Amino acid sequence: MKLLADRTAIVTGAGRGIGRAVSLAIAKNGARVVLVSRTESELEEVAREIRGHGGEALPFPADVRKIRKMETLARTALQAYGGIHILVNNAGTAGRALQTEVHQLATEEWNDIIETNLTGTFHCCKAVLDTMITQREGHIINIASLAGKYPFPGASAYCASKAGLLIFSESLMLEARKYNIKVSCIAPGSVNTGFMPSEVKEEESWKLDPEDIAQIVVGLLTASPKALPSLMEVRPLSPAKK
Repeated sequence: MKLLADRTAIVTGAGRGIGRAVSLAIAKNGARVVLVSRTESELEEVAREIRGHGGEALPFPADVRKIRKMETLARTALQAYGGIHILVNNAGTAGRALQTEVHQLATEEWNDIIETNLTGTFHCCKAVLDTMITQREGHIINIASLAGKYPFPGASAYCASKAGLLIFSESLMLEARKYNIKVSCIAPGSVNTGFMPSEVKEEESWKLDPEDIAQIVVGLLTASPKALPSLMEVRPLSPAKK
């Protein structure tokens, strides 16, 4: 029995890392997946893998910073599959800003991180909410970070974007529950995604794997209809060796 049969999901940042793992996991559980990222070749590869397992996937190359493109995304998902039941907001960036102090941080770098990690999530939520409200069902899962609660130097923009995402998710959860829409936020610690710049990479075997987060997403999506898990903090079991 496929637990997410007849569900349509949109996953952003779906071409690699957590987004790829989530897309594969929910597709294996029966969901039809609309795959979103800026790199079309990565989306096509994920779509081929999903289809190879007998699933349905629709690549949609797009930048979550563009609200009109996200509105088109929602219309495309509706036209293709007749509903939008799941949204996983995973698209994110940090780039050089993970090792840049505020006095060295360019305004353009700040804007790129905030607009992708926080404003992009707002755009995606806004694009699907009318449909979910009309359906009187839906589940939005935002991928934040423990960096939103526990900031570290050299990452002001990234930490600020994830802190904003935590509060945005909680506020949206309180608004959406009256429409029978769940909003959950996952705040992982270190995940082995190759996200860190090459200059600061380290041995990563102790970190969580993207599949660990994907398993949690599936668990949230298949929880009791009466239960609303709103925030999950997830850490590696064994911390890095000093």
